[in-house]
Amino acid sequence: MTSRPVIVALLSVVCGLGVVRAENPSEKPAQQAADAWISLWDSGKYDETYDQLAEVTKKDISQRQWFEYWSAVRKPLGNVRSRRMIDLRTQLMPGPSGQESAMLQYKSSFEKNELVIEILGLVHEKDRGWRVANYQRREG
Repeated sequence: MTSRPVIVALLSVVCGLGVVRAENPSEKPAQQAADAWISLWDSGKYDETYDQLAEVTKKDISQRQWFEYWSAVRKPLGNVRSRRMIDLRTQLMPGPSGQESAMLQYKSSFEKNELVIEILGLVHEKDRGWRVANYQRREG
């Protein structure tokens, strides 16, 4: 025989599991933008990746500086062997703009480096959609 308090407790646990990580509607478009951008990055199309950067980033970094960054950070890794997204978070940026931002982390393996964590920061621009604002990597 099942008592009412046990059923209520079980339902609250099951329902609670469903709301721990509710999918934000912005996550899928942010991930799609990041995936498309990182494909260009991997292909050595640094000019195209620069063109698709967030405006805030392009104000601080010239196209030449971006090429130098790609040459120092991405090129030495070689070809991608595997890449898997391990984290995606979206939030509103503080301040009056209230602009939406996202951070994605990938666990990746390359020809010349077995384990790298790649971190992409994106911002949602009103007229242009999701744009990469930052790329970083750290050795896994």
